[in-house]
Amino acid sequence: VLAINYGAVPNCQYGKWVLIQHPNGLTTLYAHLSDISVQKGATVSTGQVIGFSGNTGYATGPHLHLGLYVTEAISFKQYACRSGSVVTIPVAPPNAYLDPLAYL
Repeated sequence: VLAINYGAVPNCQYGKWVLIQHPNGLTTLYAHLSDISVQKGATVSTGQVIGFSGNTGYATGPHLHLGLYVTEAISFKQYACRSGSVVTIPVAPPNAYLDPLAYL
């Protein structure tokens, strides 16, 4: 999986997801990865490998979940799993979700 645009990685975690904040005020989410190739705090280049497609988290088969959001609307929530571990996921209100096809 390649980064759509350059930016900073504020977080990456459960379900093997990577979030990239871009200088244009948009953020991309890449989720359900089998492996993550970047770390929290990293800066990535356009076209850089950030991970590999997979079937992690709540997924029914291998695929890439790609999301596009307004950066300022994203927050991170922590949840406790039944196993006792704590996971962090990015959340945004419905009006912060954007159609990636509109930006091609």
